[in-house]
Amino acid sequence: MIVWLLARLRSLYHNLEAQVRQRTAALTDEMVERERLERELLEVSEREQRRIGQDLHDGLCQHLTGATLAGQVLEGKLAALNLPESGRCHKMVELMEEGIDLSRKLAKGLYPVEMAADGLMLALEEYAATTSELFKVACRFECDSPVLIHDTATAGHLYRIAQEAVGNAIKHGKARNILIRLEVGEESTGLSIKDDGTGLPESLPKNRGIGLRIMAHRSAMIGGTFAARRDEAGGTLLTCAFRAESESSKTAVNKPKIKIFLVDDHPLVREWLTNLIHQQPDLVVCGESEEAPHALQEISRPSPTWPSWTSHSSTARASS
Repeated sequence: MIVWLLARLRSLYHNLEAQVRQRTAALTDEMVERERLERELLEVSEREQRRIGQDLHDGLCQHLTGATLAGQVLEGKLAALNLPESGRCHKMVELMEEGIDLSRKLAKGLYPVEMAADGLMLALEEYAATTSELFKVACRFECDSPVLIHDTATAGHLYRIAQEAVGNAIKHGKARNILIRLEVGEESTGLSIKDDGTGLPESLPKNRGIGLRIMAHRSAMIGGTFAARRDEAGGTLLTCAFRAESESSKTAVNKPKIKIFLVDDHPLVREWLTNLIHQQPDLVVCGESEEAPHALQEISRPSPTWPSWTSHSSTARASS
């Protein structure tokens, strides 16, 4: 009787364990699919904005330029005949020139970052100047030392974060002074947007606005951390800290990576840690295990290719 009960309990335990594995696998697949769809939505949005920006520049701007030239010719003919309509024609030409300038600025906002490494700095500087002119606010860009972003996608996400933050500051915060700052720290590069508007509420609602969610998601896509809070001096402070590729890191591509051995009894945790570690250019996962004794046995084997290792476990932890 006791043997039968033990066998039954063992069978139920294995069935439960199998169900947990299936649920974990399904949850992992769902998370991966959701992240893929979110990336695709942002990529489609970026492509569509670039297309509209190019159409504005190559289509509408060229059409307005042709109309302006035709207006200038007409103005000259009317002036030659000493007709008073020449003044009105001159005013029409000025309005069309303003339309060309506005269209180019709109196109630049939709397709802002050039392929060069300093494209983000130039784009943010121009965006600050354009914002000040269009919305009659004091928008400044500061960058004490050059910040070179070699990845165009990263530069594009950072520009969109700044664009969304400045737009929210003007539209919702009624800000009159806005500072966009890009700076390099010892371990990370930071983008911050500070304004003197009404600021965020003391406690953000659980269902935050879509703008904050998109900015946070863009930050996560480049491996950064996003934060939004009320500034002590008033207004709102938004920050995005990320690790940018520097020239020194580009020349050190052959430097051995630090290898990490993961130990955790849950496969979902190991997968999450693996994805997190792989976002770091100097780290790599060299192995994993469900139990600490097996991990220690594997790590203790002599291997000249393991310069260092670290173990992470919910039940046991080892370090070199």
